Amino acid sequence: MSEKGLIEKAFSRYLKDGDYGIDVSTGFPLIVRDNCRQHFTRVCEVFGYFHEFGSVYSKDLRPLTKEEFEMAKEQIKSR
Repeated sequence: MSEKGLIEKAFSRYLKDGDYGIDVSTGFPLIVRDNCRQHFTRVCEVFGYFHEFGSVYSKDLRPLTKEEFEMAKEQIKSR
């Protein structure tokens, strides 16, 4: 695996199913819904303008605590 590939996957390597996070490219809070820690995309439940499921690039994922997740979710609703 290339160095770039390892760097891109490293951002979500420790996130497991049910963990809270944020997509830094969109700012939408999400819940990880797979355990595919070695892939370039992860399936997530995204709370954006709509509540939906979709793939998010691993390089764009950052972990959040439950409190941070709830605050981010409320900010999206108030937009």
